[in-house]
Amino acid sequence: MSKEYLRPGVFVEEVPPGEQPIQAVGTSTGAFIGIAEKGALNSPKLVTNWSQFVKDFGGYRRDSFLAHAVQGFFLNGGSRCFVARVASSSAAIASAVLQDRAGTPEDTLRVQALNEGEWGNRLSVDVADGTKNPATEFMLVVKEDGGAVETWDDLSLDPEAENYVESVVNDGSGYVRVSDLGSVTAPPDNRPAVQSDVPLTGGADGASDITDSDYVGNSAGRTGLYAFDTVDEVNNLCVPGVSSQTVVQAALDYCDGRADCGFIVDCPEGGDPVSTKTFRESFDSSRGFYYFPRIKALDPLTKRVKVIPPSWR
Repeated sequence: MSKEYLRPGVFVEEVPPGEQPIQAVGTSTGAFIGIAEKGALNSPKLVTNWSQFVKDFGGYRRDSFLAHAVQGFFLNGGSRCFVARVASSSAAIASAVLQDRAGTPEDTLRVQALNEGEWGNRLSVDVADGTKNPATEFMLVVKEDGGAVETWDDLSLDPEAENYVESVVNDGSGYVRVSDLGSVTAPPDNRPAVQSDVPLTGGADGASDITDSDYVGNSAGRTGLYAFDTVDEVNNLCVPGVSSQTVVQAALDYCDGRADCGFIVDCPEGGDPVSTKTFRESFDSSRGFYYFPRIKALDPLTKRVKVIPPSWR
C-alpha cells in the first residue's frame, strides 16, 4: 500500500515488484542408512538436527557408524538428511500380554514397543483403575528404565467409545502400540488387572547377524537402499562404515539408476595406498565419491581417539 502524503510535492517511492525471485535453497541433502538403536525399519525419515536423530533413532553404537555419521553431517553444516534404519530378519519387537480381571483370567490387551529393538526391553507398564470412572475404565502408565514416560488415563475397551484404548494410545504414544485381544469376559472385568511393572520382553536389534543383503534390500519391498525410492530430494547417499564389494556396487548401481544422486564410498578399514587403489579400480561409475584414508577423530561414545570412516567428516 502507498504511503499517505499530507502535503503537496514530489515524492519518490520504491515499490517492490509483484513477482519475487525464487530464493536459493541448499542442495546437499544427505541420505544415511545403517544400524540404529530404534526407529521404523526401511522407512526413511527426515532429520533436521542431532537432537531429533537421538529421539527417533537412539544414540551411538559400537557396531555402527550411523549415529557418528549423522552427527558429523550436522557438525559440518548439514541441515537436512534422511535416515533409514536396517536390520536382519531376527529383529523383534518387545511386548507384554495383559490379562483381565476374571476369576480365570483371559488375555485382554497386548502392549508392544513402537518398533523393533532391544530398547523395547527397557519398557514396562502399570495398570490402575481410571480416575473419572474407576469402576469401568482403567489407566495405563508406560515406563522406561523404571521411570514413567507416558500416562494414559480413563481408557475403555469398548470399540465404540471415544476413549477406546487402541484409538487413544496408538494415535498418541511415542513408545508403545496396543492391541485389543477381544477377551470374552464381560465388561468391566475384561479390563486389564491392576498390576505394576509388567516388563516388555523379546525385543531384538537384528544387528549381530546383519548381512550385505539387508543393506542392499530390494525394490519390490522398498527395503535397504530402495527404501529411498520414496524420497526425491536425496543428493548424497552413504552407508557409513560399510565397504563390502556387494554393498558398494549395489549402491553405485542404485545411484546410476536414479541419476540424481551420488554414493559416498568409505574406504575399507586398514587399507594402504596400494590396496585402496585396487579397491577403487574395481568399480566403474560416475556416481561415486571415494575418500581415503580413514581418519582419526574423537569417538563421542568412548571419549577416545578412534579411526573412523571419512564419510561422516
